[in-house]
Amino acid sequence: LSAAIYYPITAGIAALSVAATWQLYSGADVSQFMLGYDVWWKELWHCLTTTLFHANIFHLIFNLYWLWAFGTKVESEFGHPAMIGIFVLLGVGSSAAEYALLIGGIGLSGVVYGLFGLLWILGRSERRFSEAIDRSTVHLFIVWFFFCILTTVAGVWQIANIAHGMGFVLGALLGWTLAERGRARRARNAALLAAVFLLCAVGGTAARPYINLTSDAGRHLAYQGYLALEEEDNEKAATLYERAVAINPNMPDWWNNLGVAYVRLGRIDDAQSAFQRKAELEPKPPPNR
Repeated sequence: LSAAIYYPITAGIAALSVAATWQLYSGADVSQFMLGYDVWWKELWHCLTTTLFHANIFHLIFNLYWLWAFGTKVESEFGHPAMIGIFVLLGVGSSAAEYALLIGGIGLSGVVYGLFGLLWILGRSERRFSEAIDRSTVHLFIVWFFFCILTTVAGVWQIANIAHGMGFVLGALLGWTLAERGRARRARNAALLAAVFLLCAVGGTAARPYINLTSDAGRHLAYQGYLALEEEDNEKAATLYERAVAINPNMPDWWNNLGVAYVRLGRIDDAQSAFQRKAELEPKPPPNR
């Protein structure tokens, strides 16, 4: 614990993770810190706070062990402000990538894989990082990566494998940028890193309804449609709800709101069809006896 004063950012992230996971398991309402279609547009910091929560004690201990092993080395070499920036880069990028395609995840695994990628690349090019990661650690992280994919496919665990992979990619690109000595090549690498990060951010926000592989994309579209109705942007609302019901046609509230948008646009026949579909989907009351 005495070493924590030398690595306040790494120690702080670890402490916040313990506190957040405790809150999760104590039954506290932590939804305001998780990723969700209803808050994503206004509260982008959720992609960082979601990394602090962990599914179980093994998940927490594994991530904290490697966060400390890698994070202290990074923080000692690059300083405290840089460690904050690296945490933001890896946390936001890996969380956004996972959320873009699936439903999002929790935990520091994306950050840990990013730190691993960063140190692995630097260790191959700079002597001061040559012993940061040994061969057995490289083998462990590679095996663990594919093991997690297999257990997810088999339905044993649900793991944020996209976050693992994108965290590694971002960390490796950062290491590649820092290791480059030529100014032009370093600028090129930095531009590539920025482009990948931006792609993750756009994928997890504006592009998510169009690339997401789950039914959650429909909820995202429906929420945007609701906001458009509130703002009386009826054309936009109708378009969004049309896309939402195309993804999941079994939500009566979505059909109702689509009908409202149609009424406001004067599309009465379409509105009647939407309201009829809503009525068909609503649960029927039991018959009187």
